Amino acid sequence: MVSGLTTPLIALIIGYEMRLEKSGLLKPLQSISLRLLFWVPAGLLFNALVIDRLLHLDRGFQAAVLTMFILPPPFITPLFIKESDDQDRAFVVNTLSLATLVTLFAFAIISVLYTPASSGADLILLP
Repeated sequence: MVSGLTTPLIALIIGYEMRLEKSGLLKPLQSISLRLLFWVPAGLLFNALVIDRLLHLDRGFQAAVLTMFILPPPFITPLFIKESDDQDRAFVVNTLSLATLVTLFAFAIISVLYTPASSGADLILLP
């Protein structure tokens, strides 16, 4: 019953507190870049060693693992910041908002790069 309300509540909190200003974007962009600089190679390494070599799973699983590694931080984080910490709250909300946009862009790239190879059996011939 509560799970259905969680997503809209988080979206309201992030949207209400979002204040995107040019001066406040440098630190969130640095944080997102550093995060991706660590997690993308870790995901690629995990894919190469575990998913491909050890488990011999297909590209769909590799795309899923890499998607898991690029997901943005938890959206519930702003709820736990004290109201008196306006600068910290602005940083977290801006980081979450920008990370969501970056994740959507990265997911589009993953979808193109990890398209499963189709076999002849997948084709549907129409008369």
